[in-house]
Amino acid sequence: MPVGAKPMKSIPTAQTNVAAIRYYSEANNGNVKNIVVKDCEFNNCRQGVYTHHVNGVTVTGSAFDTLGHNAIAVQSHSSAAHGNVTITGNTFKNVENRVIRFNGVNAPTAITIQNNTATNCGDDSNEVMKATSIASGVTTSISGNNWGADKVVANDELKDK
Repeated sequence: MPVGAKPMKSIPTAQTNVAAIRYYSEANNGNVKNIVVKDCEFNNCRQGVYTHHVNGVTVTGSAFDTLGHNAIAVQSHSSAAHGNVTITGNTFKNVENRVIRFNGVNAPTAITIQNNTATNCGDDSNEVMKATSIASGVTTSISGNNWGADKVVANDELKDK
């Protein structure tokens, strides 16, 4: 590089790419079930796993590194029952937004989030996990997670117990 020249600023790959795995069902009829993501690696993408109107989502043993938005998002247009949601044994590094994001969650949904580790993750408020709402009757089993110092889980129902 010539003396006095400044390096060009590039747009990080994580901000320009889309979701690595995106299953967006137009039908909210409960017929799309049991998506399993196991032992996968997600590097330099905007989102890792994004599901919409899926009943049953499992993400286990996977590694997420350098993501520009949420690592895992379990979504729908309105409060919905998501069936069994299991997120266990994953590692997350350099996720610029939340590690896990739900929108409205209705019963009967059972959420298991265990033994995950995060380094340098969270949104501008240090949130690593959030649901827009969690209805009465949703069950959770959440333990053994290490989100990092000063990180925030927005919903009491989603905090390690």
